[in-house]
Amino acid sequence: MLTVSFLTIVAFTGPQRSARADSFEDILVVANRKVSVDSVTLAELQSIYLGQRKSWKKGGKIKPINAKVGSRLRSVFRKKVLGLDETRETNYWQMQKVRKTGTPPVESVNTLLAVIKNSGSVSYVFRKNYRQGLVKVLLVLPGQATGFKIVVHPDLNLKEITVSELKRIYLKERTTWSDGEPIAPVEQSPQSAARHVFTKQVHQKSVDAIENFWRQKLFAGKSTPPVQMASDAEVVNYVVSHPGAIGYVSEDAQTDPAKTVQIER
Repeated sequence: MLTVSFLTIVAFTGPQRSARADSFEDILVVANRKVSVDSVTLAELQSIYLGQRKSWKKGGKIKPINAKVGSRLRSVFRKKVLGLDETRETNYWQMQKVRKTGTPPVESVNTLLAVIKNSGSVSYVFRKNYRQGLVKVLLVLPGQATGFKIVVHPDLNLKEITVSELKRIYLKERTTWSDGEPIAPVEQSPQSAARHVFTKQVHQKSVDAIENFWRQKLFAGKSTPPVQMASDAEVVNYVVSHPGAIGYVSEDAQTDPAKTVQIER
């Protein structure tokens, strides 16, 4: 039997109103603009999504809206806020139904649109899907920092990329984009901090191991490694000068006029 006492409540002292602009995994807790409050704590949010709190502090019924079961947004939110997996969340609501003490929040494919249309509602979106001015931001749930940003040529039709795709591109197992444009990956020097972070997260190997991989490829005459640049600025300059180019820079690097791409895990 699942009870609320089993839930893991993350320590949180108050609402966080801002986060890194390029924090790919940030989740924004949003509410209809007519909602009577301007912030919410993590503990309050948890009680709302467990059906324990039904009214806003300053009046008005709370209408929580979930993303669809099976969606990545729902999975990340469930983990961050409730500390549950899908099975335990389902079991919790089945028990509430048996006890006739509550029903789960409604679900929506487009949580942002659902919040806009429903007064008193609260939900959540990934930062990349947020549209300023349409809803209130009550809380930011910071995502895990990657330590690097992905940049591409400004004309490249690419909004997001997975870690597995990055690995294939940087090992030259994938050489063209979906439109047939040749992919031109650019590395940073083996001494750069960004190179070490990127290599560890994407390849799950050391920089030395990847350098050795390419030495073997070169010796066998099978392939050549991506070009290397000495700094974030040089990577950005290379990317904007080469159609189909993709590179990575430090998380706090200036990326204009290159296009920054979201990283999906």
